[in-house]
Amino acid sequence: MENLNRYSQSAFKYGIIRLLLLINVFLYSSLFQKIQYSLESNFKIFDEIIGVLSLTTIIIGIIGFMKSMKGLKEPNTPKKIIGLIINSGITILFIVMIITVIAKLTMYFDSIQ
Repeated sequence: MENLNRYSQSAFKYGIIRLLLLINVFLYSSLFQKIQYSLESNFKIFDEIIGVLSLTTIIIGIIGFMKSMKGLKEPNTPKKIIGLIINSGITILFIVMIITVIAKLTMYFDSIQ
């Protein structure tokens, strides 16, 4: 059974890892924001840590989403459905965030001229 659902199994693992990394990004960003506020300093290392975690989350997400798409033809299992929902949902979230940033940048540059 493991051999039949190899893409679904790995997509599930990538989805869980991606979800945990995303939770870490949110927790660390709020924690680092409180630390920076309490120290009244501007440590760039905190921003770099969050950036690396975010980039890792995006890369793992792309891999997990591709594995989910490859596993669509495999038999349905709970892990396949959960992996597909997690990977698709977070990928859509990142696409919406990118579109929002591009729209705000476009509005900003239009207001400059």
